[in-house]
Parts: sequence; structure tokens; C-alpha cells
Amino acid sequence: HGFESCVSRGDVMSWNGQWENLAVMALAAVVGGLVGLEREFADKPAGLRTHMFVAAGAALFMLMGNELIDKYHLDAPVAGLSADPIRIVQAIVIGISFLGAGTIVHQSGERVEGLTTAASIFFTAGLGIAVSLGQYVLASVAAAAAVCVLLAVGWLENAIGRARTTLPFKRYNNGTREGLPKTGGEREP
Repeated sequence: HGFESCVSRGDVMSWNGQWENLAVMALAAVVGGLVGLEREFADKPAGLRTHMFVAAGAALFMLMGNELIDKYHLDAPVAGLSADPIRIVQAIVIGISFLGAGTIVHQSGERVEGLTTAASIFFTAGLGIAVSLGQYVLASVAAAAAVCVLLAVGWLENAIGRARTTLPFKRYNNGTREGLPKTGGEREP
């Protein structure tokens, strides 16, 4: 009774539409997985699976939001109900922000770990949203660019870190430069 009557009334989207939505979610997972793969190889707290879930989840919420909007536009208008797809994007951003914050760890001193992973999770949600909106080329190129940035800038940051350990001085919080000759304007501690 229930399912068949819903289908006959047009309340349930077509099977083809559902398969298309699943394909979109799968593509979002693959695109998000590109970023997650780099995080996995870098042994970061959020890797392949997390990024795949974030992208596919963002796409799922967007797709279901579209279905809800379509459903309520087909049915009689409901008093006080407004359909605004931007609210779905806002909810995704807020939710992902909490997830990303969970990857950030403060270590001893001023050292903070996990910011790049948090940013990559946030970015991956954007990839999922882009895929759900049919922006396949944008999402794919953006994912590839993100991986290039993670690899190239990661290499550069490591090189800078190695160079810091070989420099003849260290900069301290108070601004003194141990190991360098005084310039004349510095006071003795």
C-alpha cells in the first residue's frame, strides 16, 4: 500500500533520478578521496575515508535539499515554510567546521597541528557541494589543484623547517636573535 501509493502520487522521485543521485555521490566521494589520499599518505588524523565521507555527505545533503524543494513546490504551499537552498550550504559549512576543529591539536609552546587537515576537510565539503551542483570540471580541477598545493607547499614547508635548524640563530618570542652580532640598537637582556 504505502510505497506503491506514494509512487503513483509522484511523491517518490523516479528510480532513474535516484541512481543519478547515487552516481553524483559516488563522484563526490572519488573527488574528495583525491584530497584524502594525500592526507592519508602524509599520515594525518583525517585521511581517505574521512574526506570521501565529507564530500559524499555534502553532496547528499545538497541533493536531498533539492528533492525537498521540488517536493514542496509540487505540493500545495505550506504556511510558514520557505525553501532556501543556501541554508543547506550554511548548515554544511557549520557542521564541517566542527569536524575540522576536532583535527586541530595544540602542542607544547606555540605549535599547532592539524590546521591544514582541517582546511582540507572544509575544502572537501566544497568539492562535494560543487559536484552536487553539476560542476564536475570545477570540482575535479580544484581537487587536483588542492593535491598539488598539499604536496608542493608541504615539500616547501619541510625544506624551510630543515633550513631553520641549520641557520646560525633562532628567533625567540621576545625578538632577540641569539648568535647574530648586535646591530647597535639592541639592548642587553
